[in-house]
This record gives sequence, structure tokens and C-alpha cells, in this order.
Amino acid sequence: MFVPQEDLLRTPRPDAVIWKYFRPEYFPNLLETGTLFLNQASRFKDTMEGRMNERQRRSLTDESPGVVGGVEALHDYVRQRTWVTCFNVSEQEDRDMYSEYCGPEAGVAIRTTFARLESARQNHPSAREAFSALVTYRDDDYLRFKLGFLIFQKLPRFCHEQELRTCVLLEGEQINSSQCMRQFLRLPVLLNELIQQVYVHPQASAIYYEKICVLADRYLEQGGGRRLVRWSRLPRH
Repeated sequence: MFVPQEDLLRTPRPDAVIWKYFRPEYFPNLLETGTLFLNQASRFKDTMEGRMNERQRRSLTDESPGVVGGVEALHDYVRQRTWVTCFNVSEQEDRDMYSEYCGPEAGVAIRTTFARLESARQNHPSAREAFSALVTYRDDDYLRFKLGFLIFQKLPRFCHEQELRTCVLLEGEQINSSQCMRQFLRLPVLLNELIQQVYVHPQASAIYYEKICVLADRYLEQGGGRRLVRWSRLPRH
């Protein structure tokens, strides 16, 4: 499991606003299952996820060339046994996030806070093994030999994402296998604690907006969920 340390992993302040963007097919799944979908870190498009950057690798090679292969093997082992879901830390919605994570004309963003995310997770008896922390954007040679450290590291070119990650590390999963075949994990959460508001894509149709309201009524706030739904504050194009 992750072991938070002050100089290792940072968390936002409790009232920090965070956003989770959903494609049209994924938001209903959140409501129907009451779970966040966590993807295996090794399946991310960025092949550097959970791996040393080039400067870290060079520094380790200079200091201890005989251990580089073993360290890389350990990082690949952790990548396959860590499951991740991502949030954007921002006071406002972001048009680029809608475009990248929702699509051109539909999808939603849920608005919440870090405190609500942690409460929604920690108060569910099956979700306490998760850990949330901010991503650090760095390209130096600093490397901590702690499980999961690199899962929260990305190169500075991704800093616009302002990312918070909730992760589960199960280091004993399929321990005797060279590859972990568990590609995803579902993290149970208390939906009414997690979801503060639901913002509908700025380019969505009125029909789609009503569809989201019906879903919210069905699964949130004991039948009054549509009061949480609102149009995006971003202007339509």
C-alpha cells in the first residue's frame, strides 16, 4: 500500500475544488455501479507512467549501474499492480478537459472537493485501501525508493493537467506472474458524498441535458438529483 510522507506525496487542501470529466457512456456507469473506474497504470497511453525519467535513470546508472535493471523491473511490477483514476484540480471548468476527456458534444464534469472525495471513499467499507495525492511535474534526477512514488510523477509538459490521482496499489496481486492480467479495478464510493454538482458539456443538446437530469433523479439525492445538474458555465462555440 502507499505510505504518505510529507516530502514524498502531497495532497490538496480539504476545500480544494476538483473535477472529474466523463464521456457520455461512462457517467451512467458511475451512477449505476456506485464505483469509480481505475485503470491499470501500465495501460496508460503515456508509456513513461510509473517509470523513471531520463535524468533519474542516468543518475542511477552513474551511481549504481548494477541495480538499474532491477529497479526498472520493480517499477514495471508496480505499474501493473497499481490502478489509477484522475481528477483535475481547478476552481473552474476547463474547455480543453471537456474536449480531451468527454468528446465534442456530450459528457459531463462532476464538481467536488478533495474533502468530499476522501469522505466518499473512506466512509465506504470497501474503498479504504485507496490513496489520493497530487501529481508532481518534474524532470530532475530526484528519486525516492518508495513504492508508488513514480505513479505520482509526470514530466513538466503535462503540468496544465493539474492532476490529482486516486490510486490502489496491490503489490501482492498475481505475485507469481510476470504480468498482472487485472486491467481495471472498481473503487466503491458514496455517490451523494462525492458529487457536489454535475455540469453538462457546453456543446451538449437540450435532450442530452434532460437525459442527465433523469439519471441524476434516479440515483442521487433520494430522487431529487436534478437539482445538482446545471449547464456548463463555458460559452457555446
